[in-house]
Amino acid sequence: MKTIKPKITDFEFEQVSQGYRVTYTSPVTLKSWTRVITNRTLISKTIRSNNPRVYELQDLVRTIKF
Repeated sequence: MKTIKPKITDFEFEQVSQGYRVTYTSPVTLKSWTRVITNRTLISKTIRSNNPRVYELQDLVRTIKF
């Protein structure tokens, strides 16, 4: 099975009082996962970055799904 690399366009971000509500939609299965992320380091490396790295996006996916 081939691993799909996440892209920033696979995520939706909404700021809430505790942090960010992040929704990840798989481009393959079209399933969605949602979680409120309060980890400011992860947020700054992904949302606030002009060009987030693939492994940072993979960390975000892991945080949302598990």
